[in-house]
Amino acid sequence: MNKGCLYSALAAVMIVFLSFSNLGAETKPSVAVLDFESMGTEDYLGKAVAEIIRTTLVSNKNYLVVERAQISKALSEQKFQQSGIIDDRSAVEIGKVLGADLIIVGSVVRIGNAYTINSRMIDVKTGEAKLGKNVTGTNLNLITAMSNELVENLFGGDEKRTKKNDTGREKAIAHRATQSQHDSGYYVNLDNWEILDGQWYAENGAIVGSGGHLILKDEFRDYIFEVRVEHLSGLKSGVGIGTRCTVVPGGKKTFRNHTSINQGYAFNFGFNRTYNIYSGLSGNWYPMNPSWKRYDWQYSALFREDINNIRIEAKGKNCKIFVNDSLLVEYSDSSHFQGAPLLWVQDPAERIIFSDMKVLILR
Repeated sequence: MNKGCLYSALAAVMIVFLSFSNLGAETKPSVAVLDFESMGTEDYLGKAVAEIIRTTLVSNKNYLVVERAQISKALSEQKFQQSGIIDDRSAVEIGKVLGADLIIVGSVVRIGNAYTINSRMIDVKTGEAKLGKNVTGTNLNLITAMSNELVENLFGGDEKRTKKNDTGREKAIAHRATQSQHDSGYYVNLDNWEILDGQWYAENGAIVGSGGHLILKDEFRDYIFEVRVEHLSGLKSGVGIGTRCTVVPGGKKTFRNHTSINQGYAFNFGFNRTYNIYSGLSGNWYPMNPSWKRYDWQYSALFREDINNIRIEAKGKNCKIFVNDSLLVEYSDSSHFQGAPLLWVQDPAERIIFSDMKVLILR
C-alpha cells in the first residue's frame, strides 16, 4: 500500500471514529450573564441580580453558564468598559470573545421606593435580542423572586422542563435528608456544616456555638427544621435559626475569605422572651413585618428563659414558626424558595447548645 492510500485509509478510519464518538453528544448553548447596571440604587444590586440569574441557570441542564471570573477576565483583556447600558452590538462582541451563544444584560433601576429590573437576552450569532419582562417591586426582599421571574420569562418552557427533569435529583436529596434525621450523629457532625465564623464544636450529641454562623451543606426546598436551643453560659444577647439560607457573593463580604455573605430567612430570639424575623438579600436584612422597625424585638410569652424548642416549616411561599409546640407567627413571602438551615449566636461571650436537630422534607 502506497503512502497516499495509507493516508486515505487512516483519514477514513478517523472520520468513522469521530462520527461514532460524537454519537449522543449533547451540544448545549452557553449563556453569559453580565453584571447588571445599578441606576439610582446600591452598587452591589446589579451584581447580585446577575449572580442570582447565573445560579438559577446553573440548575438548568439545558445550558452551560459562563463563570463570572471568566467574564471579568475577558472584559479586562479586551479592554471592554462596562459603563452605562451595554448596547446590542457591544454585547455581541463580548459574547464572541467569551465564546457564548447567548448573552444577558440589564439594569436595576430605583425610582422612589420602587425597584425595576430590566433585561434582554441577545443571540450572539444573529444579533437578535429578546426583551425580558420588566419586573418591579417596592421591597428589596423581592429581588431574588424578581430575578427568578426574569429567567423564566427569558427562557420560557426550558426552565419548566428542567424543573421536571430535576425531580429525580430532588428525590435523592430528600431521601438523604430523611435518612439523616434517623442518624443521631448526622447533624452534630461538623463535617456536614460550614463554619462561616465564630466558635463551634460538637459535644455530647449536640453542637455548641458562640459568636458566629454555621450553615448546613445540604439545601432543600420545602422542609421542616426542628432544633432544641439551650442557653449554656454568658450573655443572653441573641440566637438565630435560619431557613432557606445560602451564601452568596456581595453585600458586606463577611465570609469565605471576605468574598461572600449570607441571605435567606432569619428567626432571631433571646432568652428574655423577645424575637424578630428578617429576610435578607446579600447581607442586607429587612423585617418580615412591615410595621416592625429594623432591630426592634417583639415580646412573646411562648419563650422560656432556659430552653426553647423551635420548629420552622417552609412550604412554597408560606412559613410557620413554632416555639415550644405553639404557633408563634406565620407569613407569606417569595424571596427565597431553596436553602439550608443556619444557626447563629450573636455574642462571642454567649454559649448556646443546639441539639435534637431534624430535617423533614415536605411533599
